[in-house]
Amino acid sequence: MKKFTKVDVSEQELEDLVRLHPEQIEEGFAYVDHQKPAAGGRLDVLMVDSGKSLAVAELKVTQDDGMPFQGLDYYDYISTNLEAYARLYKDHAIDPTQQVRLLLVAPSFSQALVNRCKWLDLPISLFSFSCLKFEDDSDLVPVFAEQQITAPPEVVEITQLDDHLNYITDPTVRARGAALLQEIKNWRLAIRCLTRSSTRSL
Repeated sequence: MKKFTKVDVSEQELEDLVRLHPEQIEEGFAYVDHQKPAAGGRLDVLMVDSGKSLAVAELKVTQDDGMPFQGLDYYDYISTNLEAYARLYKDHAIDPTQQVRLLLVAPSFSQALVNRCKWLDLPISLFSFSCLKFEDDSDLVPVFAEQQITAPPEVVEITQLDDHLNYITDPTVRARGAALLQEIKNWRLAIRCLTRSSTRSL
């Protein structure tokens, strides 16, 4: 087995590696374009996935908690102009009915960034990377690994006692149940009034 070392790369080198090896990020990825003017800046790389969804890739060579904000600006711009991009890159058969994807690529991600991403209601993926240099070989080899984003906790539905009446299908029984619940509420109200009166008299 050849010996190798991990090497640091510039953002330009990383961009070149992503352009040359998109399939190493995800099977079926194909390079579309890079450094396109968008949202007051230039987005790093555009790709298309196996399902013909356009993917916006934001690249960093250091851990950066601001990545999602910059990526969202580009994501918004591309999503707003998706039909125009599908026509511009018609050779890639981009499907404008598919939602645009956002990819963040960096050496690592803080837990804070991962936690924030789980609340974004859009197709977002995080990919960490390492660049390897093997002995007797001048080419850099990128290695990408997807960072899992946990799903946000489910919203717990809080039901009221009256909501259970909806499960009763017989109208007569439901009416009796509603009457009983109202009577119980009246009892509670009466008990509270008695308790307050007793407290005042003491």
